[in-house]
Amino acid sequence: MTIRTPCIFASVYIVFHASVLCRHKSNGMPAWSIPALHKRECEVFNYLGIWEDRSICKAGSVAWPTSELQLIRAVAHTVQNNHKIRVVSIYSHSLSKLVCVENEGLIISTQNYDSVIQVNRKAMTITVQGGTLMRDVIEVAAKHGLALPAMPYITGVSAAGVISTGAHGSSLAGKGSGVYEYVVGMRIVVPASPSQGYAKIITLTEADADL
Repeated sequence: MTIRTPCIFASVYIVFHASVLCRHKSNGMPAWSIPALHKRECEVFNYLGIWEDRSICKAGSVAWPTSELQLIRAVAHTVQNNHKIRVVSIYSHSLSKLVCVENEGLIISTQNYDSVIQVNRKAMTITVQGGTLMRDVIEVAAKHGLALPAMPYITGVSAAGVISTGAHGSSLAGKGSGVYEYVVGMRIVVPASPSQGYAKIITLTEADADL
């Protein structure tokens, strides 16, 4: 996703967004602390540590993509097998069990999908990957004499999360306080037909009505 402001923002690569803490069944470690890209039999907990019905929520596997190609492959494999997908960030949380994907589903963490922060001072834009924390975007923007026109007071949110949840500040200036209002470009990984490899990238710009 790319955002423009009187100051600036960024381009984020997004899928869909959900939230939770995921711990690997074998050792109880948080999912984000396990170095492998995929782990089987993952138990999912919300940030309170328990669901309202006291039951256990499981996921068939969890992925930590570091590149767009890895993200596409993870989505394609899951779509091909007709399983559910949810996406979480490093500080993910969820009060409800909407994040549950059942025993064969996949949870994608954007924790390691955060290596891109590209500033275009002339165009007044910043391009970032979906897992990039907004506090890092703010810091990089400041070094270039730029700032975001709107942001929620919680800086621990990711770029994909702040857009997909409709996060906002409290200003009426410019386009308003919704961070999403300043997005000027986005690359989204979405499910696709078998002939398209089960996953594809959609690129949206300011010229697209869908953006």
